[in-house]
Amino acid sequence: MTITLGPLAPLREDIDISQYTKENKADEIRAANNTNENYYCMRAFDHLQLMDNGDMLPCCPPWIDHYCIGNIKDQTYEQIWNGEKAQEFRRSILDGSFKYCNEKSCPHLQSKTGPINDKNWSENTRKDITDRKIILDHGPEEIQFCYDRSCNLSCPSCRNEVWMASSSDRQIYISMQEQLQDKFLKDAKTLVITGSGDAFASHIFRKFLQTLQKEQAPKTECIVLLTNGLLIKKYWDTLSSYAKEKIKVISVSIDAATESTYLINRRGGDWNLLHENLKFVQQLEDVNLFTSIVVQDNNFHEIIDFIKMAETYKASHVQLQIIEPDFHYGEPNYIETWLKKAVHEKVHKNHNELITVLKDPFFDDYLN
Repeated sequence: MTITLGPLAPLREDIDISQYTKENKADEIRAANNTNENYYCMRAFDHLQLMDNGDMLPCCPPWIDHYCIGNIKDQTYEQIWNGEKAQEFRRSILDGSFKYCNEKSCPHLQSKTGPINDKNWSENTRKDITDRKIILDHGPEEIQFCYDRSCNLSCPSCRNEVWMASSSDRQIYISMQEQLQDKFLKDAKTLVITGSGDAFASHIFRKFLQTLQKEQAPKTECIVLLTNGLLIKKYWDTLSSYAKEKIKVISVSIDAATESTYLINRRGGDWNLLHENLKFVQQLEDVNLFTSIVVQDNNFHEIIDFIKMAETYKASHVQLQIIEPDFHYGEPNYIETWLKKAVHEKVHKNHNELITVLKDPFFDDYLN
């Protein structure tokens, strides 16, 4: 099992918490691009996200200040994927300026890890960058579904209340989803469902998984499902055979190692039902179980127990995520509310205790 550290979600471009954040490394990347060692990001050449308003983005929204390359409601596939805005974004990666990227939010720009190297590049992406192409002869290879926030829980790290798409919203989302299936999936190797809500609680995403056929996504190798885990067993047998064949990762967000903490951090959840579903995933063939915990002031002492719990279900990956203020942006005193939970920030009263937990020798066998 591996353990990684990562953000819950990057910040909006209009949230300024620079006084609390780490010094970024974007200048180092740009300086390196003026020497013999260049850094690139593969997302400009292989990634696409569909948002609830129809906008299509080439990366996680706040990492690129919500830079949009087109809208699926009123533009064709070619106008979006190889349009001028897409070309301009790719050009900014090739020239090393990263001028549409937000170095305060993107962890890869801060650390020069992840996509900003070539260890995981596909053959197409490697050739695109080598040939310095901004008009591509292939479609996106990774697509993330971010157009429905529907979820059966109202976790405080994400939202204040349960939100489910209305009937009118569903019609809009289904229309966009049908166009996505029809035009954009032909070269997609990886589908990530979802970056906005729950893969099983969403009527829209369930419909996609229940109707997906090989001819719609003939090159797909991996479907990644992001979920709170409560509805997996209930809906699994309703999914299409092709979808079940391609689901290789089910990532379950839990945020606790004890029932009392879980009921706070996963508001509306059911501890016993969660474990019933974790056992169900464990017995699925060729499916990797990932788990995640949004580290905050009321659960950081449970990190080690959380990892041990994940091991009992043979989880192959555990992600320790940081809590961000983005989801509650605009609420009165949202920064202050966030800071009370953000134990990863140096200004938090229990920050040093978190560091002590993370320095425990227990982690030596997991972290590289």
